[in-house]
Amino acid sequence: MTKFAVAGATGRLGRHVVDVLTERGHHAVPMSRALGVDVVAGERLAEALAGVDVIIDAASWHASEQDAATEFFRASTRNLHAEGQRAGSA
Repeated sequence: MTKFAVAGATGRLGRHVVDVLTERGHHAVPMSRALGVDVVAGERLAEALAGVDVIIDAASWHASEQDAATEFFRASTRNLHAEGQRAGSA
């Protein structure tokens, strides 16, 4: 069984990704600010990624301002990549 972490797991796309992974017998670790994991600030990210094999980024930005959206995606990707490497995730 593969262990997946899903960033944005409570969002429009992420919640379906978690459902499909679970239905297929995988262990899904849902991550979102609502669940106490902030991929932008990095809060509780290391703990959420412990033992995870694969990271799926389904996080989204809902505002239309380009600079804010760019910073959101840069920060979340940077944090997911760095913590994922430390955790040994793909």
